[in-house]
Amino acid sequence: MRNITSSELDETDFEEDTTMTSKTTMLVALVAGAAACVGNVASDDVADQASVGATSGSGGTSGSTGSGSGKGTGTGAGTGTGSTSTGMNLGGLVAHEWGTYTSVQSSIGETMDGMAHEDEALPSFVHGRSGTAKGDCNAKQLEFCPKGVTQKLETPVIYFYGEAKELTVKVDFPKGIISQWYPSASGFAPPIDATKGGTPAGGSMTWTGTLDPTLGDKDFPAVASSDIWAPSRHVNSVPLRVFGKPDESERFIFYRGLGGFDMPFHVKSTGATSLALQNDSAQAIPAAYLLVVNGSGGGHVMSLGGVGANGSKEVQTLGKDLGPDSFLAQAKAQVKEGLVASGLTSDESQAMVDTWERSYFKIPGTRVLYVAPREWTDALLPITIKPEPKELVRTLVGRVEAMTLGEEASVKEAIKGYQSNSLSETQVMAGLGRFAEPKLRRGAQLVKGTPALEAAANKLVQSAIFK
Repeated sequence: MRNITSSELDETDFEEDTTMTSKTTMLVALVAGAAACVGNVASDDVADQASVGATSGSGGTSGSTGSGSGKGTGTGAGTGTGSTSTGMNLGGLVAHEWGTYTSVQSSIGETMDGMAHEDEALPSFVHGRSGTAKGDCNAKQLEFCPKGVTQKLETPVIYFYGEAKELTVKVDFPKGIISQWYPSASGFAPPIDATKGGTPAGGSMTWTGTLDPTLGDKDFPAVASSDIWAPSRHVNSVPLRVFGKPDESERFIFYRGLGGFDMPFHVKSTGATSLALQNDSAQAIPAAYLLVVNGSGGGHVMSLGGVGANGSKEVQTLGKDLGPDSFLAQAKAQVKEGLVASGLTSDESQAMVDTWERSYFKIPGTRVLYVAPREWTDALLPITIKPEPKELVRTLVGRVEAMTLGEEASVKEAIKGYQSNSLSETQVMAGLGRFAEPKLRRGAQLVKGTPALEAAANKLVQSAIFK
């Protein structure tokens, strides 16, 4: 990763937002505020958008939202079905964004702490707040070892279409910090402070540049075709050149980070083969998917439809497993369909499922993916784009790694094995995989009241923090 140097630090225009709070809370209040602030798309705007792609359902387009209050000129959960290409005469600026945020939830639906770890390596040209976090806790290039991290904000990318000789994009992250990004930013908050500690909060980032249709792959930093960065470039968007020292070019803006927040969607394990999905917000979730991936890379996927406002849904996890190739093809196709319905173009949707091929579809486990309501996205990541786009599609996919009753029993047994010296720390960590810390934190809850097991669990948690 490329690190911010001390000289660059002095030259960076930091922006503090004193209205942001670092307290880890539910986003329900923010969601309600964003929903109340967002207005309706004017009829002449809708007519203009017809040249880009027809929209249906709850609305696939929106204007930009204000960075402080989440105000905007449009609404919608992003259910458009049209597509955009750089060859169209758009008559204005269009922006499309996709990304994902990831949590681990216990069998009782609690969002677990311990999500600070880096698990998808990025190319070396990507900027970061720090090379190695304080204490070597591998926290996505944060300069300090954070606490209370319950969500990983992963790969939001923003594509642009049309024209913009002078482009400014500002994204706020009130409940987290943007720790990695590309191209270079013209300003960000909070200031880098290795002594800070605590839960990441009060983040923001600004980019300034211009759209330049003459740019192509030869002008971007080289990556291998197998790199996680590569799929995002397979989109027919207008590249941008971001002003800096030196200027940097790419087909999109990328950022990711860490936060301490809960979303109003929870997954509980209600039986050996059953889950309960709960939407605790006033907005309907347009699409959700159950993915059960086995140890051989195969599995089964179920399209669960939507989850209504303040609604719930019971799900059976049993299904006929497909082989790895068939499962991957089917899972990608189903999730892509939901992304296209959210307003993303076909190539943008394909880029997203290709980027997350390993994490979504190949890592063993039980997970639920869902398309977040647009109001949640605007509350989580208020955005301001100048000039204001005539169409702004924002699709975030929530990813919940669901700890089933069976998995929790296995974690408890692993702690017992470690305490009795029948399992080594290395064996325990290998068995728990990439989400060892949040799973062990749940294990510590399950063995509470048994001092020897509590001590073993806490020791494992501390080791997992620095893995």
